[in-house]
Amino acid sequence: MIWKFDAVLDEYKHDKDGKPIKYPAPEGKSEIIATPVYFKDKIYVAVGQDPEHGEGVGRLMCIDPKA
Repeated sequence: MIWKFDAVLDEYKHDKDGKPIKYPAPEGKSEIIATPVYFKDKIYVAVGQDPEHGEGVGRLMCIDPKA
């Protein structure tokens, strides 16, 4: 393995009481929903939930693989 990245932020792994949030839950974990793209020394990753599980948090992340 050269490097790895956890696309799920810590705030979406546990609720305010510290209990794990099970997938799928709108306030919980998401997954990589598209092919990551490498462009100008950065990796762009779309993260979200399957629409069949309801509405959840989505985001576009930019990763510096050299960091």
